[in-house]
Amino acid sequence: MPPLEWDEERMFAEYVGMGDSRAYIRVAKLFGCAKKTIVAISQRNHWLDRLAFIEAEARKEADRRLLEQRTEVHQRHLQLIRAIQQRGAQGLQEHRFDNARDASRAVTDAIRLELNVLGEPDQRLGVTIQGLTKREVENFVTGSLFPEEDDDLDGGGPDHDDGDIASAPQSDGHDA
Repeated sequence: MPPLEWDEERMFAEYVGMGDSRAYIRVAKLFGCAKKTIVAISQRNHWLDRLAFIEAEARKEADRRLLEQRTEVHQRHLQLIRAIQQRGAQGLQEHRFDNARDASRAVTDAIRLELNVLGEPDQRLGVTIQGLTKREVENFVTGSLFPEEDDDLDGGGPDHDDGDIASAPQSDGHDA
């Protein structure tokens, strides 16, 4: 014989604890009652509203933890990068590196890493990517994998004029 008083909070806790596989019928089986009993208890105690609130708070907490972890990672990386910068600068001052280029490279690499961690673009990298993209598009349009060799084969180069309109100098509208 089922109890006359149900521990409705315990039922709700079990319902929430079921995670993605939660179902009223599972709670009903667990407590030995009918599904319609669980539905009535759920409606009376606003289970769905409470569950939505709990899940929203859980998401906020998870986001907060991720933010904290990400912040800690950034701080650690910045500390390491600044230590590299400091050692590189000391090496330049005290001539501890095999050559000045190694010390200079340590400092510039650390600066580049620092900008990356801070989310700022590396200007030199941006130009390199733009140049590479432009060259790839030009190679795709001409159909050649080796455009420099193609110029050499047809006798054309930067100074070769075969009468093509595209190779004619362009006027900027300020002719003297």
